[in-house]
Amino acid sequence: MTTVEFIEPLIGKRWKRFTEGPDTFDCWGLVVYVRRHLFNDELPPVERPFEGMELAQARELFERSFAPIGWHRVEKPQEGSIVLLSRYDRPTHVGVFLSVPGSPGRVLHCHEDFGVMYESPIQLRQQMWTRFRYYSRG
Repeated sequence: MTTVEFIEPLIGKRWKRFTEGPDTFDCWGLVVYVRRHLFNDELPPVERPFEGMELAQARELFERSFAPIGWHRVEKPQEGSIVLLSRYDRPTHVGVFLSVPGSPGRVLHCHEDFGVMYESPIQLRQQMWTRFRYYSRG
């Protein structure tokens, strides 16, 4: 299955707290689903949601959960990178960086109001996501 074939049926699926698909997702549930089905990778459970955490707290939580299994912060996203998005210093959202032919790469994420979306970093910045932190395995 290509990335396009995987992504297309997910676009527009509804957001629902604490769900991991296949019909509804929250933002972390979509990340778990994508990593499981597109990358054959099981992610450890993490405390969620991030709402109300300072950026440093979320980063420490993420790194404490993921560093032992080979995840680390990277400056530039790679295929399948987990993207921690923040408004100001509040990490409130997460997605997965994916590329399709002819595209420089976008973030697949599940928004509470609009469901699953596939957007460029520029589109995300227009929605006031001001900080991006990328994490990759390996």
